[in-house]
Amino acid sequence: MHRYLLALLLGCPLLAPAQLSISLTDARRLTQGQSGEDTYPRRATERYVGPERALARAVQQQRTGAIRRLLRQHPSWADTRDSVEGQPLLSWAIINRKRRATAALLAGGANPNIHETFSGRTPLIEAAEDLHRSDYFVELLLAHGADPSLAARLVPNRTGSPTPLIAAIWAERPQTVDQLLAAGADVQYRSAYGSSALQEALLGRDPVLVLRLLTHYPFDLQQPVSYDITPRPQHIAEYLRDWRFPLDSEAYRLKMELVAYLQSKGIDYWQAPIPERFRQLHPAEYLQKY
Repeated sequence: MHRYLLALLLGCPLLAPAQLSISLTDARRLTQGQSGEDTYPRRATERYVGPERALARAVQQQRTGAIRRLLRQHPSWADTRDSVEGQPLLSWAIINRKRRATAALLAGGANPNIHETFSGRTPLIEAAEDLHRSDYFVELLLAHGADPSLAARLVPNRTGSPTPLIAAIWAERPQTVDQLLAAGADVQYRSAYGSSALQEALLGRDPVLVLRLLTHYPFDLQQPVSYDITPRPQHIAEYLRDWRFPLDSEAYRLKMELVAYLQSKGIDYWQAPIPERFRQLHPAEYLQKY
């Protein structure tokens, strides 16, 4: 997604964050090291002002005893927000993979359904789109009452209003998709811009995720999948016609499994028109089989 490409620019000191139309949250996710420690230049204690900074420092250092003590003394601090993005301390802990601190915040009363002011995202959306592909935080948040269907609040000039399920599809995380579906995530939800979980999986050309969604919920496959981001409504077979994989690849095999599943539901993929542009790019033998 383009916002992740733009995020890489934040490694350059010549560009101030305000000059980029990208959430610092997204940028921070890319600037984490493989160990999961926060490598973004600004430390947590600089982002949280006032007396609550003591809690932010304890979260950053994962001093769970101090976190529990401070929250017993100041319960309202559990939902402390930073002074830059209005980012809840809980979201910061999840993005920076502070496992013990996250658990301590939730045990101390942090709201698992709080929205960040700048991006509108919830802690569960951050956990579902975790590039490190750990399901620990998703499981922890769900256990503490996180709503698997709660979408991001729509913020002007931001990236829409995804749900945790859509975020997990963006991150290509089948296990997380399974977790969210088991928790009751709304498969039919459409964002303010009309996108849905099924549409995002189709756009991502991921047969595994598409099959997971189709077998979980009885979609009306005779109806268009998309309505407002394409010149005309598109049906599922038309999306699949855009999927081009080498014929000897695992991706192609999985696509053919999906084609067979659709055939069992009355959808004939082979009757969907081949895009004209492909006829100039591929030989007839490929187009007969792809």
